Amino acid sequence: MGTLETKVFTEEQEALVVKSWAVMKKNSAELGLKFFLKIFEIAPSAQKLFSFLKDSKVPLEQNTKLKPHAMSVFLMVSY
Repeated sequence: MGTLETKVFTEEQEALVVKSWAVMKKNSAELGLKFFLKIFEIAPSAQKLFSFLKDSKVPLEQNTKLKPHAMSVFLMVSY
């Protein structure tokens, strides 16, 4: 078996990541929605994991529960 190699961010790289997340947080609702729409594009069956999408007849972009859910997930991940 090979050895596991650990990579560490430099302080500059870490600062760039933190700065990027801060910028993205300003548009968390739209970015979160785009993230989930991409997941559902790649794996449509993933929609079955969300009870509020199972019986929905409206397009995903117009689902009233998806956008707030996506935003809360995006914000939770960014902390």
